[in-house]
Amino acid sequence: MAHYTGFDETCETSGLLELVINIDKFAPDVREDAVEVRKRLRNPWAHCNFSEWDAAKYSDAFILMEKLVLDMNLSSNEENQTIGKLKKWEINGEQFLSGTTVGLELVNELRQQTCVLGEYARQIATGTDGNFTKINNELEKIQTLLINRIDQLQKDMEEIDKRVMAQDKILENQHTQLADFNTNLNKCACHDSHNVEIELWREQEVMFVETPVVKDILQILESKHSVLIVGEPGIGKSMLMHHIALKLHSTMSYIIIPCSAINDIIKHYQEGIHQMFILDDICGRFTASLSEIEYLQKQEETFNRMLKKGKTKIAATCRLDIYSGENFHVSCTFFTSNIINLSEEYSKENRLTICAKYLTETNIQQLKDKNEVFTPLMCYLYSKNENFNLTDFLHCPYETYQNEWEKLQSIDPYKYCALFLCVLRNGSVNGSLFDIYTENLSSKNFVFQNIFEICGLNRGTSRCKMETVFDSIIGTYVRKKSNEYSVIHDQMFDFMCGYFGNKDTMVRCILHDACIQILNERTQLESINEQRRKFTILIKHKYEPEYFERILNELKLGNLEECSRNPQMNNDSYRASFIEVLKSIDDKFIFEEIHSGTFSKKYNVSYLEFLITSCMRGYYDIVEFYVSKGADLENSADFYTPLTAACEGGNEKIVQLLIDKGCNKNKIDCFGQTPLTAACGRGHEKIVHFLIDKGCDINQADGMGHTPLTAACEEDMRRYASYL
Repeated sequence: MAHYTGFDETCETSGLLELVINIDKFAPDVREDAVEVRKRLRNPWAHCNFSEWDAAKYSDAFILMEKLVLDMNLSSNEENQTIGKLKKWEINGEQFLSGTTVGLELVNELRQQTCVLGEYARQIATGTDGNFTKINNELEKIQTLLINRIDQLQKDMEEIDKRVMAQDKILENQHTQLADFNTNLNKCACHDSHNVEIELWREQEVMFVETPVVKDILQILESKHSVLIVGEPGIGKSMLMHHIALKLHSTMSYIIIPCSAINDIIKHYQEGIHQMFILDDICGRFTASLSEIEYLQKQEETFNRMLKKGKTKIAATCRLDIYSGENFHVSCTFFTSNIINLSEEYSKENRLTICAKYLTETNIQQLKDKNEVFTPLMCYLYSKNENFNLTDFLHCPYETYQNEWEKLQSIDPYKYCALFLCVLRNGSVNGSLFDIYTENLSSKNFVFQNIFEICGLNRGTSRCKMETVFDSIIGTYVRKKSNEYSVIHDQMFDFMCGYFGNKDTMVRCILHDACIQILNERTQLESINEQRRKFTILIKHKYEPEYFERILNELKLGNLEECSRNPQMNNDSYRASFIEVLKSIDDKFIFEEIHSGTFSKKYNVSYLEFLITSCMRGYYDIVEFYVSKGADLENSADFYTPLTAACEGGNEKIVQLLIDKGCNKNKIDCFGQTPLTAACGRGHEKIVHFLIDKGCDINQADGMGHTPLTAACEEDMRRYASYL
């Protein structure tokens, strides 16, 4: 401050901060920020007190500077430019600090001060006794050591510059993708659909009953940024999560973003805005979704960085059986200990308090007197069917509905047909299905005529009549949002699939006319001979040819991506049958890159994704089939390469196959990984040995500057670091 003469090179940080602090034209919060920056950041740095500069203080410093910029109320353009520079400095600084112990300014200062010290020592030594001569000699040694160290630091800086340039390219690509996301966000109608869903939550709030667990979750979210609510079907996970979201919206002005899939979080994320993402049934509604689990594993660092910034919260629900699976715990690490198990948290008294909203006092007393297991959902469903016996219903709800629907088939076949339509449409029926003026009328009529006949209705039944029927079952079996009829709860949909999946005529109709998601998530081939879930639709041996005929038709329509998501792909015999279907298709439908044609780009993307997914999951037979067709083994499709996928998945046979077929052993994928860093990062020791034996570059840095050695050390795989 003493040397400050104007807004020129003499005007350093301390002078500027002093001006802000002492000029009352600046807002109080800006002046307070300036005091904090000067006290906690500028002074410790300027006074060379480097002992207190650890990673946490470094990160806090940038948060403090960003707060000062935001509080100054600059124009949007100035603010974005300034914060953008801060972010770049922060990232580049992390790269720099990871390779050296001092910065460029300190290097230059050391050089200058060392020369001054040496000169001073020589002057003092002249005309003095031997002690000063000894001191001079020692100082000259120190000077030589320091100069050598500085030269080494300069070389280190050159290497770091190379790494930073490589990272800048990756960051530039990520910024471009983020800009595309924001552009798409502004163009899409998601905002309106979110509001419609949130409005439905508000309508359901009148039936919500607060219990102590609400306070527990709010306390978690005060200091943490994510919470996972698990429990058995019907326990009330979704309604509780929606209540928490609405509460945070009203008290802390969080913007609520309902998500239908995990990637919606990244798609709708906006930095600097208080957002709360709400996701029902994370990693699967009925069966665990391998694709979602793999996505979570790959994007783990991205989610952690989002949450670390402090303005984003994620709340999700998960069925207890999916949560208990081993794969789930590997992927959902960002929830860590922020997990609420409602099946354990809700006491019988809590459940009775909630169910008092639906049941009479007599019913509640019955539940108090009997040792019957019940959930809020079952009590709600009973309240809509009071002709049921309460005890029998709670003890065997599926069997109760089964008997009810058997009667419904003859008493009211229209409602019976409506329930079957819900199954065919995967639990959600759009009102446009009943519109006689929509496109593809002839094919729609043909499907309807078959369904009507199977359900005992006249083939010429009016679709307008069916819309009236759907309106009559709102509240009992379905709810309506906008123009969409959805089954009232996933457990009710389980019951419907279990019921109609036990009838041969219905199963054949499901094979021909149900949406592909039903075949993926709800069916299982009898020939697989594996244990199946209670409400899974079993496809008997005699109907398996019709099943694969449907798969063939879907592949011809370009739906390879959907077909490849089937959980039965984990079974060897299922994949063998699937490969036979692939062999029966003209290659141009799947391998557009290899066989020129006029087909949509989506076929090519699906083909690459399926190949890469097969490498990741260890589907050797699928990979071998694609290799035999001359598949491109180097393309990453904005994803892994086939080789990095196989290395990360730990699939030794596939790695060997790809290397033998000439895969580039050192190629970097779109995540910045080399095959060797991918294997090291996941601890696949045999693959690491194999790649080294095949001549992989053990010193090659990946796109993020990690070498195989640093990747191994970061993942605590030091047991084989010695041969890297």
